[in-house]
Amino acid sequence: MDTIEDNVLLFFKKALLNSKLTKSSFLTDYCKNEDDAFYLFIEFFEKFEVEKGNLNVDKYFYAKSSFWDFITFKKVVYEDKPKISIEHLIKVAEKKEWFDP
Repeated sequence: MDTIEDNVLLFFKKALLNSKLTKSSFLTDYCKNEDDAFYLFIEFFEKFEVEKGNLNVDKYFYAKSSFWDFITFKKVVYEDKPKISIEHLIKVAEKKEWFDP
């Protein structure tokens, strides 16, 4: 019997192409970019019928570097951001609504 836990874990293993993902893994270690995270969350919310609520991807993920930063070799400094674990996302799927970790 598939559980929500199994299904959420499988969803992120497939989406992130990482079979070594576990409940204690942090999504933010595998998906750093806010654009990628945004689309991943859309899929997650649709698949598990989760209400988006007040999710602000900027709070957890980094903006893409601009082309100008790239061609001028600007060093991007990343400040620490809160992490989202797969275990938290399992709880979100069970509750059917987003809440901050």
